Amino acid sequence: MPPPSYFFPSPVTRRRT
Repeated sequence: MPPPSYFFPSPVTRRRT
């Protein structure tokens, strides 16, 4: 079961993208 960030990436994750 993937972490919530997989479906709802946090602002931090979006910055890395």
